[in-house]
Amino acid sequence: MALFRLIASHIDAMSPRPQHVLDLGGVAQPYPEATEILDLFDHKFAQRFSYDTGSSRVDGQKWTTFDVCSRRRWPYKDNEFDFSICAHTLEDIKDPLWVCHE
Repeated sequence: MALFRLIASHIDAMSPRPQHVLDLGGVAQPYPEATEILDLFDHKFAQRFSYDTGSSRVDGQKWTTFDVCSRRRWPYKDNEFDFSICAHTLEDIKDPLWVCHE
C-alpha cells in the first residue's frame, strides 16, 4: 500500500488532476482510482484472486481483458489516458520493451 500512497501523492500534485487513469496488470490489487484496468485475466478472476478480499473496488472500473505482450496494438487511442500505472507487472511479462513502447 505504500506504493499506492506514493502514486496518489504524485497524482494529487498534478494539475489538472488526471481524469482517465489506466492500471496495467492490476488484477490482484488494482489502483483504487484507476478508471480502466487492462489485464490478461478477466474481472471474475480478479474478484477471486484479489488481495483485498471482500472489496468491490474493481467493480467501478472498466475492465479490458487483453494480452499486452501479443504485439497487437492495445485497444485504446493515443493519448486516451492522462496517467498510466504499471506496478508489479513489468517483471512478470515476456516482452517488457513492447509493453513500454505501447
